[in-house]
Amino acid sequence: TSVVIPERIGDLPIVCVKAAFPQAVSIFLPKTVTELVPYTEEDDYADIENVSTASVSRLIEHMIGGYQSAGAVFGPAPALTTIRVDDENPLYFDLNGLLYSAAGTLVRVPPMTEEFAEDALEGVTEIGTGAFLGCRTGLEFDLPETVKVLGDGCFEGAVVPLISSYSIESIGTGAFAGATATMIIDTSAAEAVGAWAFKDTGRIDMISFEGEPLLVDTGAF
Repeated sequence: TSVVIPERIGDLPIVCVKAAFPQAVSIFLPKTVTELVPYTEEDDYADIENVSTASVSRLIEHMIGGYQSAGAVFGPAPALTTIRVDDENPLYFDLNGLLYSAAGTLVRVPPMTEEFAEDALEGVTEIGTGAFLGCRTGLEFDLPETVKVLGDGCFEGAVVPLISSYSIESIGTGAFAGATATMIIDTSAAEAVGAWAFKDTGRIDMISFEGEPLLVDTGAF
């Protein structure tokens, strides 16, 4: 249940991780890893050259009016409590068991995280794809003004009692799909709201659409 990704396989450094760890309690990333790819089960069945299965699946879901999960780094990982990164890794780091990128993205919050420190979003500009996927611990927080982008599926299926923000510029596909959340979001600065962004979302106190130009996908709700 403790996954330690090695730096090398033979003479080859491990630079990219695209895998699910459904039973992992903790994950350690070495200094060599410079790319983390969100994992979806559909990617196991890729059979079309030059076109990702995720893209094909998403296109089909669009055609039939459904929603294709955006996936997340390390997959759903329902037992995950902490993520650690080698101090010498140039692109990723951890803080209180949460995974970040040096570029300002909150990459992944372990679903079994019990506390969310006040400084957890300090300096964060983007909530990454599937960052809070499946978090069931009822974390409570406001998004600081630095956060401008909510990635695809970033709060999918999560239990988040309170989210308020007045600085979001972009809300990704399925950002709050299936989430249980009490939220206040003023999108006066937003430029786009993705498909199924609020599909089957729990309580929404207020969403204000006043931005110009504002592109709201017809399936956002």
